[in-house]
Amino acid sequence: MVPEITEPAREASKQPCPSRVLLKGGLVADTQARMLVRADVLVEDERIAQVVPEGVSVPEAERVLDVRDCLLLPGFVNAHTHSYATLSRHVGSGLPLEAWMVHTWANTMGRTAQETKLSALLAALEAVKTGTTALLDHLGGARSL
Repeated sequence: MVPEITEPAREASKQPCPSRVLLKGGLVADTQARMLVRADVLVEDERIAQVVPEGVSVPEAERVLDVRDCLLLPGFVNAHTHSYATLSRHVGSGLPLEAWMVHTWANTMGRTAQETKLSALLAALEAVKTGTTALLDHLGGARSL
């Protein structure tokens, strides 16, 4: 039995999110030089405003984070996912494609709407935890949302 899923309560933050954040000293890909370089990244209103070589002056920020041990990457895009099937991952591993498709489809047929929603929420959590900021969900299966 799957517990009832309710929308998360939205709590007002005790402190507003700073509008200007400086990520200091992180490794950034220089696509022209084809190498990683140390840089400071200024984020304004949740968008990258500037990327400058480490040590070059940037406008003051409300919050400064030392990210010297970090590789700074833009958000990832997952262009092909099936959130309804997250709970079926690895089911039928090793089967030929045609048998796997039948097996996976059958695995999702008996799901309730609540179980399908849980599968989609798990997919969303997984995306957030892995730095995925956009995804294209190919809905299908027996209980698509």
